[in-house]
Amino acid sequence: MKTTAENLHLPSFVAHHATNIFNDNKNLIHPSRLKEFGLASMYLVCRINNIPIPTIKFARIGNVANKKIVKMYKLLLKTGKYKVTPIDT
Repeated sequence: MKTTAENLHLPSFVAHHATNIFNDNKNLIHPSRLKEFGLASMYLVCRINNIPIPTIKFARIGNVANKKIVKMYKLLLKTGKYKVTPIDT
């Protein structure tokens, strides 16, 4: 996660917080989906901290499908542990 955060030019706390979210919730998913789940947890941290980066950038960096990241992100939100403010358009 640290490498992904560096490639996207994110602050170091994003990778640290994403790692904590990942470790707290990794029992929710199948081991083959760990990469997508890690990227989704990093996206969640960005959303919580109002850092505007679209999921497609995470998908390109991680070389995974965008919809898989979105699916994992929705799974994290369903846990009810995280509150994200809606994006103004």
